[in-house]
Amino acid sequence: MTTPWHLSIDFGTSNTAAAHTAPVSGAVETLALSHAGNLMPSGVHMTGPDRIAVGDHAANEAHRDPWHFIPSPKRLVGQPSVIIDGSPAPTWLPISAVMRQVITRATNAHAGQPPASVVLTHPEAWTPAQVNVLIEATTRAGVASDTISTISEPRAAAAYYAGAQHLPANSTVCVFDFGGGTLDVAVLRSAPDGSFDVTAARGDNSLGGKNFDAAVRRWVDGQLAARNPALLSALNSDQHASAQIALDESIQRAKELLSDTPSATITAAAAGQQETLQITRSEFDEIIRPAVESGRDLLLATLADADQTGRTLDALYLTGGSSRIPLIHEVLQPIGPVATLDDPKTVVARGALRRFRPANVAPVFTDSTDRWSATNRTTATETTATPWFRRTPVLATAAVLVVAVTVGTVVLFSSSGNKTTTAAPPPSSASPRSATAEQILAALPEKLRLATRRCQLSTTGIAKVAQLQCGSSATLGLFANRTLDESSGPTVLASLDDANTRTRLQDMTDGIFGTYTPGSDDNSGSSIQGTSYITVYYANRSTGLTFSVGGLKDEASARAVLTELGLNP
Repeated sequence: MTTPWHLSIDFGTSNTAAAHTAPVSGAVETLALSHAGNLMPSGVHMTGPDRIAVGDHAANEAHRDPWHFIPSPKRLVGQPSVIIDGSPAPTWLPISAVMRQVITRATNAHAGQPPASVVLTHPEAWTPAQVNVLIEATTRAGVASDTISTISEPRAAAAYYAGAQHLPANSTVCVFDFGGGTLDVAVLRSAPDGSFDVTAARGDNSLGGKNFDAAVRRWVDGQLAARNPALLSALNSDQHASAQIALDESIQRAKELLSDTPSATITAAAAGQQETLQITRSEFDEIIRPAVESGRDLLLATLADADQTGRTLDALYLTGGSSRIPLIHEVLQPIGPVATLDDPKTVVARGALRRFRPANVAPVFTDSTDRWSATNRTTATETTATPWFRRTPVLATAAVLVVAVTVGTVVLFSSSGNKTTTAAPPPSSASPRSATAEQILAALPEKLRLATRRCQLSTTGIAKVAQLQCGSSATLGLFANRTLDESSGPTVLASLDDANTRTRLQDMTDGIFGTYTPGSDDNSGSSIQGTSYITVYYANRSTGLTFSVGGLKDEASARAVLTELGLNP
């Protein structure tokens, strides 16, 4: 008779970790997810529902074809769909591919026996609907829903640290989870049974290790502008997307090395030219200090929420890949006794399994026709079957533009793949599939369009995407003092499609996107949704335009943006 075993999965913004009960001892151990280590990149390369590469395979495919690379599918949770080649796919689809890869590797480690239970971790601030996306993705990967439990990431991290340090009851601890793409802070009080009550929690979806990468990239651009302007120009050209990815990887390696060494090198190469730059830890600290201090301020605000200001913390637990950076320890040390363990990147996964409690969680599927389930396979094998966007003829007509001003960038998604920074006459209400990115830009309210006018074109990201590199000037004016992070600005998504606009407007009217305000006629309206991360939604049936602006700091800012755009009735 085989012994049941259990699995936990910490699906992260940049990397995914897992833990299992070991086959022989039954002890909680980290699960190796790659030949090189315990982590697997969360990115996916997706060209269709049955052509999905994950982890290192996806990162490798991105060098050949960056257009279909989704580096952080966790950021999609909360969006109704993900756009690939101008066509929508369920949000759970790329996430399910990651889950399936982890489950397959874990099952192989147990001689083909599936896990008796699976524990999933999630940010404390996620809504039940967001957690459900994670559950749905896991059930689609082949796990029975009645074997799935969920636990928030700070609770899991606190459980692990407390177990390792024998934390007494009624202790007050804080978890500072600084990951690749997000920062989550939670204050918890321990109970006699070893569980934890969260007394306050805050998060910043725009702050993480990616901010450090972007800051170093700006430093690299400054160095190249002085030493080799031709190479910098080549790197910013839409002809060298793979060179940009290689540079980003070199920056990430240097960042990790600087946690242990006084200096590191960064290699930039494109168009037959190459430069090797040396960056010291002191230079790195100076570059990232504003972002680190923003994290400290979020921690102090969370402590104030918990009425903990001026009181002694029993422990300040650091987790997440970015938590190894020495400057973070230096800045946080005055606030409380900093505690880290051997591998902060896997603390959440191990803690989740230690605190696992089975729960009968029934997922609510968003696609009642279930037309995707038969093709949810994690393989990049080509097929001669009908392309997926042609299997959904109505949705396939959408011309989609995504403007994502994150860490100083604007990303434009267009079903036609056109990449441009100049405006053209607005498209007709028919919004054909051949509509170009400039036509979609021209359909945006003028102030929203002008907010991106100083951006420079390059190409990287997902789908048919043109990326515009922007500085802080892109966030001035309309968004000044109204976003969660003035250095990175908001996230804007827009599309031109009659069917999509009608559906969005109906959903807004039904309250799905928060508080709804009708426009001056029956053809338009706006909604404001969120608490700590505010998003404005707008739809207009007359023009076929739909867009959202996320990352605003409060409802007053959201209403002010609508007023300046001339969209309030």
